[in-house]
Amino acid sequence: MADPKKFYEPTRVLDNEFWEKVYIAAVEEVVSRRMAFAEFERMSADAVREYALFKVSAKAETPAVFSESMTLALGALLTAYGTGAICTREELSLRNKALYDYLFGGAANASVVKQFAESLYPSRTRQLVPYLLLYAMYFSYNPSTAINAKVSNFRTVSVLGSERFWANPYKTKSRRSQIRTCGISEDAANPHAMYGQLIRWTARLRMSAKPWCKDRLFLFSDKLLDGQEAGVRAVTGFSVGAAIREFCDDHGLDQFVFKQLRPSSLEQVRVLFDGDIRASQVAANHRSRDTTDRSYTSDAERQRQWERLGAGIALRSRWVESDGLIDARSSQDDAHDVGAATPGWGCLDPFHSPMVGQVAGKLCTEYGGCPVCPHAQLDIDSPASAKRVTQLRELILNAQTKIPAQRWLSTWAPRLKRIDQFWLPQFRPETLAKSEILILTPLPPID
Repeated sequence: MADPKKFYEPTRVLDNEFWEKVYIAAVEEVVSRRMAFAEFERMSADAVREYALFKVSAKAETPAVFSESMTLALGALLTAYGTGAICTREELSLRNKALYDYLFGGAANASVVKQFAESLYPSRTRQLVPYLLLYAMYFSYNPSTAINAKVSNFRTVSVLGSERFWANPYKTKSRRSQIRTCGISEDAANPHAMYGQLIRWTARLRMSAKPWCKDRLFLFSDKLLDGQEAGVRAVTGFSVGAAIREFCDDHGLDQFVFKQLRPSSLEQVRVLFDGDIRASQVAANHRSRDTTDRSYTSDAERQRQWERLGAGIALRSRWVESDGLIDARSSQDDAHDVGAATPGWGCLDPFHSPMVGQVAGKLCTEYGGCPVCPHAQLDIDSPASAKRVTQLRELILNAQTKIPAQRWLSTWAPRLKRIDQFWLPQFRPETLAKSEILILTPLPPID
């Protein structure tokens, strides 16, 4: 009998290094396509003008004339199409027989046909892969949500006076729209910019597409310069899988599958928000937090959770063993290192303190010993750090009459000297001045 837990076993996430490689490769292709499309639009305008001048000259149009000038051939093709859909080859032969004979009269011109076709519209799923990957990475979409996205699922909205790109493609499994928004910029890989690029690139295909796929965002046609209705197709999961394998081969990447991007994207959210499952739940568009935890908690995140739990246990154990003397909450309130035994200080390795009497593998308990510890650090630009140093200095001075003289001279006098001669001089006068007006919780007494 199959193990029911296998049903909830999370998909393996992509590690950060590989995730970055995939992202960079996809962005490079999108940027390259945008530049190529802009150049083609510029060249198209010049080509139409050149063809118009040629027509005025009353010269005869022949395949030989077009073979001498690719720009002239492009101008003739765009003029034949006009502003409408790509016509069938039969229609093209009626509109411009000489151009038809040039393009399709021999195998020698197959490369020209391919170049024109791929500039006018996507002719393979492979060309759409970088856009699919980036949308899935940005919006944490699963494969079917991204693949089946519609033109009408995207729009620009105004939020508090700022324009944002709004997306709500439908997720069949949850039977609800997956709403995400993002800022708008001129970057080629910005979701809004990619959407505009795709709309312009697929415009002619959309005019002749069948009604059921006319609204799909990711369209292509493998009929080169042939506007057959049957040739316009929407991408499918099968074609995308094969295209991603080709994408990986083109960029020298290890193979991965589309469904790994959603959990990998949610993993990035977990890391950015310090393991907060609520942030992942929002990014995943889940109704239940349990769904996010059960299906989208990676092994790496589980390890981080154990580490956070272990750190909390270690801090509480130190608090108990020190009878409340070392309370990590004091350092946390100041946004300082909770591992250090003295509030306001930082520690390079609190589990391996070089101070006398400390045990390797346990958090340091040498409260007040940070000034003379080689592991100690201070944020010299922080008024809160400066305040904590001056608080410790005052405690040491006031303790002269409260603890045995021998102990004060052997233990606390060297620490006071280190504070006065090394630590305090590192703070700028303006930082010390700001620290004087700060009100922080008092430090525990020393003994």
